[in-house]
Amino acid sequence: MATILIVDDALDSAEMLAWLFRRTGYETRVAGDGLQALDALETGPPVDLVILDLNMPEMDGIGFLRAMRDSATPTPPVVLLTASCDPEAIAEATRLGARRYFLKADFKLKDLREYVAQQVEH
Repeated sequence: MATILIVDDALDSAEMLAWLFRRTGYETRVAGDGLQALDALETGPPVDLVILDLNMPEMDGIGFLRAMRDSATPTPPVVLLTASCDPEAIAEATRLGARRYFLKADFKLKDLREYVAQQVEH
């Protein structure tokens, strides 16, 4: 069973997304910022995919991606789910390894689930 790490400081939304993915057969974990996510990757069971917000306190999504790039920890695929419409931030995240992005304002859960399924063995 694939494990998804959802990284977002909007914990209510992150928990709801985690619940929805659990209902479709995934294991899920939630982190409130990039620092917590790095800790989860380094100390917890393996993660198959990260769903990442860009705007968070402590360590934002760009900082998380930079730290992952410089880490010895294996890097799972990363997909952005963000409210940020800043094309420069999205381009930087892509350059740092994010494979795709969805905007929170208009994403469809079905599209996100299909993309996740394509990225991990389910």
